[in-house]
Amino acid sequence: MFTAGLSKRCKHVLHVHGWSETDDGQLCLVMGKYGRGTLQELLDECERLPPQHVLRVSLDMASGVAELHAQNMVYNDLKPDNCLVEADGGIVLADFGVLKPLSNSNRAPTSTITQYGSPLFMAPEKLASWPGARQAATFAADVWALAVSILQVATNDPTLPYSSGFDMEDMDKMLNIDKELPEVPQLSELPGLQQLLQRCLALDPDARPSAAEVREVSLNASESSQAFSWMVYCKAMRTCMHSFPN
Repeated sequence: MFTAGLSKRCKHVLHVHGWSETDDGQLCLVMGKYGRGTLQELLDECERLPPQHVLRVSLDMASGVAELHAQNMVYNDLKPDNCLVEADGGIVLADFGVLKPLSNSNRAPTSTITQYGSPLFMAPEKLASWPGARQAATFAADVWALAVSILQVATNDPTLPYSSGFDMEDMDKMLNIDKELPEVPQLSELPGLQQLLQRCLALDPDARPSAAEVREVSLNASESSQAFSWMVYCKAMRTCMHSFPN
């Protein structure tokens, strides 16, 4: 479903040149080089990203999701592990094995789409039928996963939106999240982003903002941040990634 043509139309997804085949018949993807690893690896290296850098990562992730939605595609498995870090610290979306087209309206369910994704990043409407059931893949579910990803980037807490120290073995709390709105932790240096993430984690899918709105808020916040500087940003990212392969 993911093609080189789609890649060229989306600036914040990995650059795909085409497809090739090995001598033993294995299909392989010919893509740009991203030698800095994944966003999750960056978070593992850094204790915590500064607020202005969180805003830039938020902007890039939201831009990638918004670009896919503009092409009528649902990403369906957004998380830091599926985002690659460019040499200058930019973020692009990758791993499109469960990318799906969305028919009808931008929030209408698509009954033919099988349930995919990572449970920790699944919206309540997807978790309600996890695992194995057929469930709607929507833009709104992508926005939930986007909010969870940004929240983890902002706090470097991989258990959010659940309580700190949450055990992935305890599925009961995950499966009951549709009964209680998750509370976004205090982000004192990112108040605008905190309010936006709370809206993205609305239990009602129709109450969530679009990925384009998340992108717009992130852009406005990063532009108004007095501390934001591309030179400082790239230097900080390089410091965190000093042990990554070039």
